[in-house]
Amino acid sequence: MRLGQLARQLDIKIDKIVTFLEKEKKVTIGVHPNTKVADELVAIITSHFQPKEPKDKEVIVEKPKVIKEKVVKIEVPVSPKEPIHIATPSLKIDGPKIIGKITIPDKTQIQVEVDGVVYNQDFLDKKKKDELEAERNRIAQEKEQKKKEEKEIREKAIEQRRLEGDRQEMLKKEAHNILSVEEERKRAAEEKKMRDREVKLEQQRKQKQKEFYAKKHTIKQTPSKKPLEKEMRVQKEIEQVVELKTKLSPFKRFLKWLNT
Repeated sequence: MRLGQLARQLDIKIDKIVTFLEKEKKVTIGVHPNTKVADELVAIITSHFQPKEPKDKEVIVEKPKVIKEKVVKIEVPVSPKEPIHIATPSLKIDGPKIIGKITIPDKTQIQVEVDGVVYNQDFLDKKKKDELEAERNRIAQEKEQKKKEEKEIREKAIEQRRLEGDRQEMLKKEAHNILSVEEERKRAAEEKKMRDREVKLEQQRKQKQKEFYAKKHTIKQTPSKKPLEKEMRVQKEIEQVVELKTKLSPFKRFLKWLNT
């Protein structure tokens, strides 16, 4: 066992164990927690430093004294029970009590003056009732008119949105049609350009073919003898004239020029 483990187990310091072994057992060990301690030394150290438990003392428990009391039986005569009647209070209902006679005045007999004109109360009550009814009708009509106006405004807004949507759709279609016409024109121009090019290429091909066949089938003509003889005769006459001119003197040439 390690020295540190043994000290923790006995809850003492390492120095105390080392001192005990040196004094009592004449054994010297290193003062270090990892120092190994032989088993026989562990037993000696444990038996020396382990606290002795006190002997258990006998505990005398006194038993409580039990006091017995005499039980006296008393017999009480029981009389038969009589039914108990519970009287419910009766409710006394009184009839209607007449406190006093109330006389309701006749409104037609009550006179009220309004702006110098005398009216009876009945007429004023009817007039007030009619005014209240007219006011209620006016408020109801105003509410109905307001509802109609709000409905017309909503319907008008819906119609305007629908018209705007139709207009936008029409503008899109017109723009698409314009683009389609422009594209059609461009396509037609490109097709015409391609056709003109094909015609031109065909003409060039035919011209080259014609030139090729013309060059291939051209017959080489041999020069005739008559033009050659004529040229030789003219050349001979020219040579004779030159020779004659060289032989004549200037005076003779002058005379010959005069005679010619």
